Amino acid sequence: MNHGHHQHGIDPTVSFFDLWNPWQLLLTLVIAGLYLYFIGKGRQRFERVTPVKTHHVFLFGLGLFTYYMAAGSPLNHYGHHYLFSAHMLQQSLLYFVVPPLLIVGMPKYMLEAFFKVKWAKKMLETNMLISIFAFNLMFSMYHLPIVFNTVMQSELLMSLSHLILFLAAFQMWWPIISPLPEVQHLTELRRMAYIICGAVLLTPACALIIFADSIVYETYVGVPEVFWWLPSMDDQQLGGVLMKLVQEVAFGSSLAFIFFRWFRKDNPKDAVDLYQPAMEAPQGVKE
Repeated sequence: MNHGHHQHGIDPTVSFFDLWNPWQLLLTLVIAGLYLYFIGKGRQRFERVTPVKTHHVFLFGLGLFTYYMAAGSPLNHYGHHYLFSAHMLQQSLLYFVVPPLLIVGMPKYMLEAFFKVKWAKKMLETNMLISIFAFNLMFSMYHLPIVFNTVMQSELLMSLSHLILFLAAFQMWWPIISPLPEVQHLTELRRMAYIICGAVLLTPACALIIFADSIVYETYVGVPEVFWWLPSMDDQQLGGVLMKLVQEVAFGSSLAFIFFRWFRKDNPKDAVDLYQPAMEAPQGVKE
């Protein structure tokens, strides 16, 4: 990728579609359409339909919106060509914000149907620790300079690695927040330990980026500065900080989410019914 000839400012030939990817928009709209169909008219296709609450729809919609903002907005273009911090923000949103929002935004009957698909069941039943190590290992390897620079030079490699990481992130989030009884055998305490483990595992990759004393990735050497107040070194450090920050917020929110659910189970009388609808059990069934 040759960046040299735009040293003084951003490439003027960038089109509207480079900045706002129509394919990603189409994908987002198709998924939104399917979701609306399956919570509406298409509901009779499922067994044991549970009520769909307003917050399900809101969270799923927020997940899709976040996905498009990360993968189809100027954040993607600038992250790929100019700003490491934009790229890291994109990655953080895709792996730490989108999967939990989509999982919590799906009504139980939809998740159950998804869980019946053979490959999905296999993927989602993977041991919790294997899932978290696999994701963190792949995410850390992706940020090794030799891997990162190679991936960033090929549109195909980049799409492929993002897809693999996204699926691995989904697999990592599933045991943490899934409301299905298949996953309920995990105690709240184990889930909380698992989250803390995830936060610790990602720290070395962030630290290497934040505390490096030169530009780690060739992709961003000599690119034009988008903002005068954000030179390349600061941009790189900001990228590392953003990655850690988004991840901490995501894991922190899920810790709170699990803690409240745990509290509610032990003190059903006192608990504020904050998360009940997303995690409801069928009538008469004790979770």
